[in-house]
Amino acid sequence: MVVAVSEEEVPLEPLVDFDERLIMRKLLIISVGSSASIHLLRSICSQVPEILFEDEIVIVETSRDMLHLAIKGLSAAFQEAYVRVKKKRVSKDKFPTTAFEGRLKENAILLAEHGGATTPERGASYYSQKRNTVLQKIENIVSEREISGIVVIGCTGKGTGTLVTPMLLEDLIAMSDEVFPHPLGFITIPYRFFQMDISNCAKAMKYVVENDIRCFLIDYEQALMVYRYTQGREEAKKGLKIKADAIWKLVVRNISTVLSTLIDALNFGQYCSPPIDWSDLLPMYELQGTVGTVMCVVRDREEDLMREWRDTLDNSVFLMTKTKPSETRGMTIVRSGAGVSIDFLENIDRYYTEVWNSKKHLTSHLTRGRQFTVATLLYGFDPLQIVPPIEYRKESAYEKIKRALGIG
Repeated sequence: MVVAVSEEEVPLEPLVDFDERLIMRKLLIISVGSSASIHLLRSICSQVPEILFEDEIVIVETSRDMLHLAIKGLSAAFQEAYVRVKKKRVSKDKFPTTAFEGRLKENAILLAEHGGATTPERGASYYSQKRNTVLQKIENIVSEREISGIVVIGCTGKGTGTLVTPMLLEDLIAMSDEVFPHPLGFITIPYRFFQMDISNCAKAMKYVVENDIRCFLIDYEQALMVYRYTQGREEAKKGLKIKADAIWKLVVRNISTVLSTLIDALNFGQYCSPPIDWSDLLPMYELQGTVGTVMCVVRDREEDLMREWRDTLDNSVFLMTKTKPSETRGMTIVRSGAGVSIDFLENIDRYYTEVWNSKKHLTSHLTRGRQFTVATLLYGFDPLQIVPPIEYRKESAYEKIKRALGIG
């Protein structure tokens, strides 16, 4: 069983000396809209503080108030991480926190003053009006600060992230060969019982399908099913209500695990076999008309990983479709400072080949880190077959779980 871990309890890998890195690959992390910037990105950075110290962050907003809140929130996360990692107490009004906040303000992109008003078309209009300015600013950051990879994070449901995220991804992808590295985009899908949110999300999915936007989808409905497998079954049997923040933390933890594992694999080539670079993600995107998702397993002990990895992977997919993909492509990083057996690496690669029809699957072994982690980016899901369908459903998520378990 996977035990839920709060943000405060997540063990932080110590930041290492730069001399230990064969190469320093700096990423550009772009968050679009208030939900992604204020909540999702801050929570991810709390678990992966390297992002705050080593990468560039761009916040895209349509509300000055929300932009201010996002900057203050990330600055607070930086302050907390600095104290924990550096073991130094420094006033939040002093350098380096003020320098970090200044860089956030410098990088920020404000499309409008008063927000998207929960209307995706309004956010899309703001972006269209300033598209050239936005792309030029991102291009300048990429070239001036030697960016090796771009990660875009957006949440569907409200006025800014819903359509601006896939529109920005589309533009970055179009410029990826000559100007930008191909972006790695994460987009969340809301619960089906939020009528306005899921109605807005349908517009985003329509845009993704019609324009073949290469991205990875994280579905909260599927996250709920993952939680049910990991620990929600016992809670439901006891009549306990599943807490909304438990599902939220599960989503954050899985995106954080995949990102942090990928970042370390990119930066610590001497510990990664075979070594990988950003271009190794490209074969996934050759599957036209499809999208991807994430899967991961984290265990403290090798014997637990060996015993539970297969069943956990089967039940930790953050997007589901009516039929299994006829072909997938992906990348899996097996991370363990203690190392794992050759047989295990063979079994992992065979799992994706046989179970998920993966025709091109890169499996790399990263011998760094205290825990045993299997982190996967899997591509090839049909966005027209997402289940549950992207439509309003009156039944609550909790009632659905009880029905699935045959409880009362």
